[in-house]
Amino acid sequence: MVKKVRYGFLVLLVMVFVFSTLNISAAKVKLELFQNKQEAIKTFDELIARFEKTHPGVDIEQNFVPNAETVIKARLVKNDIPDIMAIGGNATYGELAAAGVLYDFSKERAVNMVHSSYIEMLNRLAGKKVPNGIPYSANANTVLYNKDKYAELGLTVPRTWDEFIATAEKIKQAGQVPLYLTFKDAWTCMVPWNTLASNLHGDDFFDKMETGQTSFAERYPEVAEKMLALLNYGHNDNFGVGYDQGNTAFANGASVMYLQGIWAIGSIKAANPDINIGVFSLPATNDPAKNRLVSGVDTVLTIPARGRHNKIALEFIYFILEKENAEYYINQENLFSAVKEVYQTSPDLVGIREYFETGRITSFADHYYPPGMQVANLIQEFLLKKDVPAFLRVMDNEAAIVDGCSVWKLFWKVVFPLMAPINATVGVLTVLWVWNDFLLPLVMLSRPDQMTLPLVQFVFQSQFDTNYNLAFASYLMVLSPVIVVYIIAQKWIISGVMRGAIKG
Repeated sequence: MVKKVRYGFLVLLVMVFVFSTLNISAAKVKLELFQNKQEAIKTFDELIARFEKTHPGVDIEQNFVPNAETVIKARLVKNDIPDIMAIGGNATYGELAAAGVLYDFSKERAVNMVHSSYIEMLNRLAGKKVPNGIPYSANANTVLYNKDKYAELGLTVPRTWDEFIATAEKIKQAGQVPLYLTFKDAWTCMVPWNTLASNLHGDDFFDKMETGQTSFAERYPEVAEKMLALLNYGHNDNFGVGYDQGNTAFANGASVMYLQGIWAIGSIKAANPDINIGVFSLPATNDPAKNRLVSGVDTVLTIPARGRHNKIALEFIYFILEKENAEYYINQENLFSAVKEVYQTSPDLVGIREYFETGRITSFADHYYPPGMQVANLIQEFLLKKDVPAFLRVMDNEAAIVDGCSVWKLFWKVVFPLMAPINATVGVLTVLWVWNDFLLPLVMLSRPDQMTLPLVQFVFQSQFDTNYNLAFASYLMVLSPVIVVYIIAQKWIISGVMRGAIKG
């Protein structure tokens, strides 16, 4: 009898344990972490594991998909918003924030845990002062270079554009490939483009672009010409090699320099752990003091405005913002942290540390282009065709169309201003022709008081005499209107002549 009781009690304990385990499992809260960086999958897996270890009732599933920006937009249309998002701090983030679908972090202490300059970048993207995301990491566009090859060729890091071109020439003359270009993947064109554009187009470009005071055709010729110059120092198949192939090729010594962001260092070292990498910012101008590092928010942490699991999602964000976790992330991904008092100490990144210390940083130009423009594809096509004026016209047209211009508005806002030199020249010649017309007024007008000024010239002349005083006074009167018209139109005429006469 006692044995039966003991046996029954043991069975009861087992059943209680099983049911309690099932209840704990059933009680787990499942969240989705949607992120856009393939190279960060393992890093986020580790951070998730750390969080779940301290939060046994939470199950976070990481979701990485190619073309993440397109996917997230499609999901938002279906009101299928991920619980946690780690996405790029670009125009797509700005659209989502402006649409009001993201959480308002203005009352969260997380805003004070990160550098305010990155918060301002995100707010500018969204066009408002309310922070809808927390910047987590910052990246930078750079020139990666093989330190051993630099030493072998006796090269130093260039500080100006001319020095950079001279360095590339020396490498080429030494029989090596200066730059390994990976323009098969259109987005890689944006690495040098952003550095050149952000340093050359002027800090007021986007503000003036919005009000129609400037255009790509006016501000971007130098950017386009310098992009073309880079093609002279690539390999034999600049448009046949993509990002992954480029990382491997550079790791194995296929080139001396590599136009890529600091995010590529991890992949390169995975292919060749022994490579000795250095970095510097591509110098866009010939004034070292004016050359800035292009850096922006690489990863933004955000959640839905009205998510079911926002409380737990916020806990995860605060968890990975902790110093230990933030340091782990930037060390794994070779990035800089947006979190205060978290510093990048990798010797590979020493070459650009001074830009962060001195504040010589500017944001990515393409983060402020309308995403519908597909700028990377336009630049890729331009680099193949090499037609600068046609390319800049396309950029202006695409920007206008994406901003909602009708065909008629597009003509007046984009096409007509581009035709200003032609219109001014035709206008001056037309005024000159109409004003100086002699035959038609001579035939049509009979009364002296109706004569035009060109006809009046003959009043002061006869077969035997000419009244030079009055004649020259009338000549001056006839010339004056045409001269005034030319003075008004001369800036457009001269700009047209200069554009056609000078290249570069």
